[in-house]
Amino acid sequence: MPPQFTKDEWFTEVDETDGTNLPEVPILTVTVHDDDETNKFQYKVLDDSGFGADKFTMVRNNDGTGSLKIVQPLDFENQLQSNGFRFKIQVNDKGEDNDNDKYHVAYSWVVVKLRDINDNKPQFEKSNIETTVLEDASIGNSLETFKATDPDQGGASKVSYAIDRSSDRKRQFHINENGTVTIQRSLDREETPRHQVKILAIDDGIPPKTATATLTVIVQDINDNPPTFLKDYRPVLPEYAIPRKVIEILATDDDDRSKSNGPPFTFRMDPNADDIIKASFKVESDNKGANGDGMAIVSSLRSFDREQQKEYLIPIIIKDSGTPPMAGTSTLTVVIGDINDNKMQPGSKDIFVYNYAGQSPDTEIGRVYVYDLDDWDLPDKKFYWEGLEHAQFKLDEDSGMISMKSGTHDGKYHLRFKVYDRKHTQTDVPANVTVTVKTIPHEAVMNSGSVRISGISDEDFIRVWDYKTQRLTRSKADLFKDKLASLLDIERENVDVFSVQLRRKHPPLTDIRFAAHGSPYYKPVRLNGIVLMHREDIEKDVGINITMVGIDECLYENEMCEGSCTNTLDINNLPYMVNANRTALVGVRVDVIAQCTCGARNFSTSESCRTSPCYNGGRCIEGRFGLACQCPAGYNGPRCQQTTRSFRGNGWAWYPALEMCDNSHLSFEFITRKSDGLLLYNGPIVPPESDEVMVSVTNVYLFC
Repeated sequence: MPPQFTKDEWFTEVDETDGTNLPEVPILTVTVHDDDETNKFQYKVLDDSGFGADKFTMVRNNDGTGSLKIVQPLDFENQLQSNGFRFKIQVNDKGEDNDNDKYHVAYSWVVVKLRDINDNKPQFEKSNIETTVLEDASIGNSLETFKATDPDQGGASKVSYAIDRSSDRKRQFHINENGTVTIQRSLDREETPRHQVKILAIDDGIPPKTATATLTVIVQDINDNPPTFLKDYRPVLPEYAIPRKVIEILATDDDDRSKSNGPPFTFRMDPNADDIIKASFKVESDNKGANGDGMAIVSSLRSFDREQQKEYLIPIIIKDSGTPPMAGTSTLTVVIGDINDNKMQPGSKDIFVYNYAGQSPDTEIGRVYVYDLDDWDLPDKKFYWEGLEHAQFKLDEDSGMISMKSGTHDGKYHLRFKVYDRKHTQTDVPANVTVTVKTIPHEAVMNSGSVRISGISDEDFIRVWDYKTQRLTRSKADLFKDKLASLLDIERENVDVFSVQLRRKHPPLTDIRFAAHGSPYYKPVRLNGIVLMHREDIEKDVGINITMVGIDECLYENEMCEGSCTNTLDINNLPYMVNANRTALVGVRVDVIAQCTCGARNFSTSESCRTSPCYNGGRCIEGRFGLACQCPAGYNGPRCQQTTRSFRGNGWAWYPALEMCDNSHLSFEFITRKSDGLLLYNGPIVPPESDEVMVSVTNVYLFC
C-alpha cells in the first residue's frame, strides 16, 4: 500500500539562528499513514522545490515519523528570508533508492516562518574617531557624536549609549542619549595627554547586545604650569666659609616645550624675601646656561655660624617663555654645614619604647645624648658605659646607638654612660638615659585612630628642646596625648600615642597612630570622630596642622587603584624609631596599604586568630575546619557581631565607612513606630571650611 502524509501542508515557526550556531533539536515532526504493517520510510527535502529547501534536511525517527532539521544559518535580517520558506518534502515506504516507484512515494508542503531574535550587535557608522581638544576646554564642551543602528526588529531596535568606565576611571567624559560625547570633568595634559575612551552602543533586545567603538582624545597643551626646580636642591655651605658660589640651579616645566611653553627660563630672588635673605645671598640668572635653557647661580654674601641658624630658605621666582608666560616661586634650602667648634656638656635623655605584643626583637632605641651646640661631630666622639654594661642593653661605641635586647620586660631602666670628644680632648662627660618599656597589645593597634599632619617631621613631634630659645618645652606628642585624654574624659595613662612615622621628608608629612581605652579599647571610628569634631581645638592647643583624620590610602579615587580599593593595616614586628636628641620614641611600625580589591566582599584572604576576627569580646578558636568564635550573650553573628539594634528617641549607631568598591550593595531590615526618620548617612562629620584642603574618611551613621 502507498504511504500518505497526514497533512498536505505542514507549518512551523522558528527563531532565526544566532550566527552559525545551529540547533540540534528538530523544528518539526511529520507523520505518515500507511496500511501496510511493515514499512521502511525514507524522508527527504526535495531540492529546488521552493525557497529555503537547501537550508533544511529530513531524518527518520525510530517510530517511523520524520523530523525536519536546520542545516544552514537562518537570518531574519536577510530580506529574502524574512518572509519565511516554502518547499516540498517526500517519503517513500521502501527505503533508500526507491524513489522511481512513484506508487510508493508521497509529497507534502512545509512552510517555515522565521522569528526575529536579537542576534546582531549595533553597528557604528564610525568605530574609531580621533579628536583634539585644549586642556582648558570648558565643562560641557562637545567633542564628537557617535551613531549606531541595529538591524534587529526590522531596523526598529532602539540603541542607547554609554561609556565603559574602565577606560574612563576618572569619569571625565559623558555621553548623552544621542551619542554626543562631552567633557564632564576638567582635563589635564600633564596628567593624561591621550585618552582612549570606549563607547558602548547597547540595543534593547533580550538579552541586549553591545558594540564598542573608540574615541581617542588628544589633549593639547596650554601654558598652565609654572616652572620649578629640576630637583630638590639642598646645598651645604660650611659655616665660617668666605662668600662664594653655593650652587647652580636648573629648572623644569611640565608643559610641552615643543609648543614653546617651557625654556628658556629666567630666575630672580623673590623681592618679598626677608631682609636677612637679601643680605646673605644673591641670585643671578644665566640665560645661556644649561644649553640655552637658562639657569640660576646662587652665591653667599657673608659667612655663617650654624649655631645661630642651621638653614636658610631662599625664595626664587622662575619664569618660562610660554604665551602668556607663567612664573612660580620655588624655595631653595641652604644648609649650613657644621664644624666641631663647641665643647660638649653633660646631657640626659628619655626613651619610650612600645613593645608590640611583648615580642620586640633586638632593636635600636636611640643615641646617647650630651648637650653640644655642634650636631655633625659624631666622628669625633666615643661612647662608653659608666660602670658595668646592662644585661638588657647594648651600646655602639662609635655611634652612641643603644640597642634593646629581645625579651626585655616592661619597666623603667636607668642607664649611665660617658662620652669622649677627641677634638676638644674632653673625657668622661656623663650622659644619663632613662628607658621606659611598655607592652602595647595587638588589640590596641587594631583599634587605633590615626591622623596625618603636615609641616612637622616625626622628630619635631616628639622633640622637647627648642633650638631657638635653647629651652626645654613639652613635646607635641605629650600635648596631643593630654588633649585626647581630656576629650575622651579618661585618665592620661589610658592613652597611647604609640606610632609616629615620617611619610615624606620635604615638605614633611607625618602619620600619628593612637589608642585609648576605658575597659575595652575604643573603636577607631569613635577615636577618629572625636578628633575630627574637635580638630581645630587640637590644632590650636598642640600646634599641628591635621590634613587627614583616619589615614585612608584609598581616599582619592583611582589614585592608588583603578576601581575597587580597600585599606589593610600592615603591622610589622620591626619597630619604628624616632630619635630627637633629648627624647626618642620606639613605636609600632604600622602601614596602611591600598589593596585593589573590594574588601566588602573579598573572602579569599585566609584568616587566623592573630587578626582578631571575633568582635565584641568573642573568643577565637582555630580548628581543623577553620576558625570559630565563642560569643558573649547578645552577639549572635558568625564573628560575634550584633545583628540587631534598637533605638529610642534620638539614639544612633556609628559604623566604619563603606569600602570603595566598583559595585556595592547594602541591605538591612527595619521596623519602626514613626512614619519618617533618617536611616543611613555616609558622609563627613563636620562641614569643611571654604579654604581648607583637609580631608576626612566618611563614616556611616544609622538613625531610627
